[in-house]
Amino acid sequence: MNKKVKSDGGSSSYYTLTVNNINIETEDIIRDVFDNDFDFGNAFKSLVRAFLNTQGSGKEGNDLAYELNKIRYSINKIDRS
Repeated sequence: MNKKVKSDGGSSSYYTLTVNNINIETEDIIRDVFDNDFDFGNAFKSLVRAFLNTQGSGKEGNDLAYELNKIRYSINKIDRS
């Protein structure tokens, strides 16, 4: 995928990750790895979008600076928990 995807608020294709040739949904990783924790989930989703942004794809309207700021915000909330 090398183009930005306009989000409609529902499930987005950029949240489907391929690991060892298996498609995995980001929401499954958040639920199973991070025990559905909101702040860890937000940081992870932003990290996915930040990486995709560096590849020329990801969420339309979000740039790398936005995603990195959102990651910092989520991490700071985790640190204060």
